[in-house]
Amino acid sequence: MSKARLHQSTRLSIMHLAIVLAIAGLPTEKVHAQSDDQMIFVSTYPNGAQGFVSSVKVEIDGSLTLVDTVATSDTGCQAVSLSPDGRYLAVSHGTAKSTENVDVYAVANDGTLTHVVTQGVHDSPLDLVWLTDQEIAISQTDFGASNVRVWRFDPDGASLSEIDQEFVGGFFSDLALDPLGRTLHANDSTGNKITTFAIDDEGELDLVGSTGTSGIYPLGMEVSQFGDFLYAGGGISSNRDKVIGFSCDVAGANLSPITGMPFVSPGNSPKQALPTLGDRVVFVAHGTDATIRSFMMNETDGSLTYAGHTFDVGFQGSLGKLAAMGNYLFVPDNSTAIDGKSGVDVFSINADGSFTVVGTDLFDVGLSTPNSVATWDPRNRGAYLRITNLIAGESATLAVTSPADNAPTAVMYSLKGTGRTFIKPAQITIQLQQPKQLGNTRRTNANGEVSWTIPIPDNARDTNVWFQAIQFQRAGNIINQLVR
Repeated sequence: MSKARLHQSTRLSIMHLAIVLAIAGLPTEKVHAQSDDQMIFVSTYPNGAQGFVSSVKVEIDGSLTLVDTVATSDTGCQAVSLSPDGRYLAVSHGTAKSTENVDVYAVANDGTLTHVVTQGVHDSPLDLVWLTDQEIAISQTDFGASNVRVWRFDPDGASLSEIDQEFVGGFFSDLALDPLGRTLHANDSTGNKITTFAIDDEGELDLVGSTGTSGIYPLGMEVSQFGDFLYAGGGISSNRDKVIGFSCDVAGANLSPITGMPFVSPGNSPKQALPTLGDRVVFVAHGTDATIRSFMMNETDGSLTYAGHTFDVGFQGSLGKLAAMGNYLFVPDNSTAIDGKSGVDVFSINADGSFTVVGTDLFDVGLSTPNSVATWDPRNRGAYLRITNLIAGESATLAVTSPADNAPTAVMYSLKGTGRTFIKPAQITIQLQQPKQLGNTRRTNANGEVSWTIPIPDNARDTNVWFQAIQFQRAGNIINQLVR
């Protein structure tokens, strides 16, 4: 899109946006999907017992309150994932059958769960993640013939239908989604590689390429909160003490080794590396000694330095999958063998990498073996942007859904790509280089929705544009499209 023509279609400047936001002040929060409260959703450890999933409220002080516990359709719960809009929870199972179950539950405003559909998928769905509010990526682990498969969810018809599958390789156990929704990463701990896919407008996957991990397992992959870096634990490979990291290009796609990697952990068998606290602290979970250790992250180059802080959950296999929300770290302890108790520990994360336990005991989340955790924070939910009909000479529709009604909302665009830019009027850092405002500032309706119809210049064909919606202290997903 030519800069001159696109700037001509821009009616309000960022200065005008400042005036609107200053007049409006902080918009009234009104969540229109999922729970009104901060929540975590916890599934049981994969074993031969009946599977369960619990919804748990996170109180202001970080303590937990059990809201609901429901039985899943089978034994061997594996992974749990929440849709971006917070309305639906998906749970996978792994029981060594040729066909395994994935359950989807609706989440009410009070956090209670209602079963929607159970779908048979290919063995074994060790991980799953919502790509959009409609599409779910589910792993198929087949020791040499593994695939990532994408299923489309129809809430009205209460059904899942497969729309895409892509080859991954050997032992495939982990998926990592770029937080801006641009790319999906799949591991292969047999081939010691990470395969990256771009996510298209229909929620289907396009192969970007594969990146070798220098003979180290890529386990428990996590992408940094700004989408700049990807980290993973090396497990029992390479002396059982390695953590690997890669920088992501401006599209969140091509991976390059971070200078100084692999990083060495004092723990035994790193199995997950989780960036937290605005990409300042990375927590590494270990499988053999069941310890959590914190590392300081250099936000410029992504390198890691051991911070010297640790917590010991118990013994091998008792530490579940870590999750974080804001300045809280959630740690599942799935065994009662040592102290007769299981549950979830909550820690407050400190700026120096230390972490302080909340309360005096494990929180009982209604599960005997809590293992996987998904989080929901309505206060930080973004302004979700969708764009249709971005065609030269026609009019595109830009629609934003957010948790706030009557909130001044603007759509920003860039011809330079992604980056970090602080927008002072909105008091938010967005992920665009040299952003400009497209169209005027509008307020969301009672459902938190607002839309624009924007004419696209005739000479804008084949122009690469990045878009992001913003509100006061809130930024949404990145959309990168070529004008057709």
